[in-house]
Amino acid sequence: MFQDMERVDTSVAVDLDGARAVWFRMPATTQDPHRSTTQANTIGVSFTGHRDAVVERPSGRRDRMEVRPNSLFVTCEEPFDWIHVAEPYEGVEFVISDRLNAEIADTTGVALDKAVGSFVLDPDPVFWAASIRLRQHATGARALGDLEGDELLRAAMTHVACEHYGGRPSRQNARPLDGRRLNRVVEHVDAHMGGRLSVSDLAASASMSTSHFHEAFRRATGLTPHAFVTARRVEHARALLAAGWTREEAASEVGYTAGHAFRRALQRFGGP
Repeated sequence: MFQDMERVDTSVAVDLDGARAVWFRMPATTQDPHRSTTQANTIGVSFTGHRDAVVERPSGRRDRMEVRPNSLFVTCEEPFDWIHVAEPYEGVEFVISDRLNAEIADTTGVALDKAVGSFVLDPDPVFWAASIRLRQHATGARALGDLEGDELLRAAMTHVACEHYGGRPSRQNARPLDGRRLNRVVEHVDAHMGGRLSVSDLAASASMSTSHFHEAFRRATGLTPHAFVTARRVEHARALLAAGWTREEAASEVGYTAGHAFRRALQRFGGP
């Protein structure tokens, strides 16, 4: 599970495999010099609406706008500062790495860091749902597993590229993972299940690009990488419990703490 979470006042940052995600809740920003910055290559959601927000570009130009609740925003190459927001605000931002930008471009034909268009878009229920899931994790309501976070991130970014910028998923994803590559993935999972596993790690073990690995794996196994890894972890934990290990010891050995997420995984994949 994620260990690299940092809490500062009203924000929580989580490092995903390809992006840094931040959930934040902030007071109104109405007077200089108090301001907040949205970095370049950021895609996010403003859960709160703003009727008279003002942002400032690096050039010094200021724009006044209305932001609808749950609006999607995309900065591409240009960051901006929020210098006047009359209401308290809450949102989630995903700051995308160059590597993930390249993967999405390879998969969809759209380079999100170079995309051109209005940076505040209409509300998007798919990206909103991904942001809500990240918020659940950030606020401690429901933990987000390592691979689940990677899958959520890539699905959300692929959706934005296709839905808002005309991208098309690659046809290469239609081929299932062959047995030799799948065996290498399983060996990697079994050898590292007590630590953090990422989609890019699994793709590398199969000698595939991350952008093509996820669907190829799902077609071969019938499970997403996250579900497969969870099942392997649970199976190993059950064997340890049967051998007399305590719940705390077994959970730690397979990358969990002995809390609700571990109990839920046992119930989902291993029975009561």
